[in-house]
Amino acid sequence: MEGFADGGGSFRLPFGERMRYLLDLFESRPEAAKVANVTPEHLASYISEKAKPRFATVARLAQAKGVSLEWLATGEGRARAGAVADGFAAVPVLEAESSSGPGSYPLAEDVREHLAFSRAWLQYVIRVPEERLVLVYNRGHDNEPAILDGEAMLVAKGLDRIEDGWHVFDISGRLMTMFVRYGLDGRVGLSTLRTESKPEFFPVDGALAKVFGRVRWRGRVV
Repeated sequence: MEGFADGGGSFRLPFGERMRYLLDLFESRPEAAKVANVTPEHLASYISEKAKPRFATVARLAQAKGVSLEWLATGEGRARAGAVADGFAAVPVLEAESSSGPGSYPLAEDVREHLAFSRAWLQYVIRVPEERLVLVYNRGHDNEPAILDGEAMLVAKGLDRIEDGWHVFDISGRLMTMFVRYGLDGRVGLSTLRTESKPEFFPVDGALAKVFGRVRWRGRVV
């Protein structure tokens, strides 16, 4: 997914108007553009819906003004959602990043910030207890277009089993974004989209010992 996609559901304020609300909380468009690390012209294109911003761009703006990411994405819930607001959970954003491709980043449990998510959304859509969730940014291009460089991933930790799908693995103290597929022999194959035809296979117990968490959201439910 290239942009911060709009969600489905009942009538809600259009995404462009939700962005206008967020941007109007800043003193000026140049100030908002500086926080988002984009140009004011980019911001105007988000309001007109001629372009969709990356998740990281919206997250920076939302964090600066205490606006709910769920409300921005879907139009549901309350717009303002400080970390301690009723009905919202503060999900930690890890300093560590997960690699898709060459190069990797040391695993550290340090938290750079917290982002607010609606508890109702987490319960009924993500379906993972909030205390098991962390936000991790992906780095690298080997899993594009499924997971983009710089895209945020909501990761569920504390797994007792591995399923087919996207996971983050702790490989020798470094995080790696990998796709899981079970082989015919029952072993677990790990690959990126670039190496999909040549997965690396592990016994189930061995793969489970290396897993950091399962990717449950990357701007959409997975």
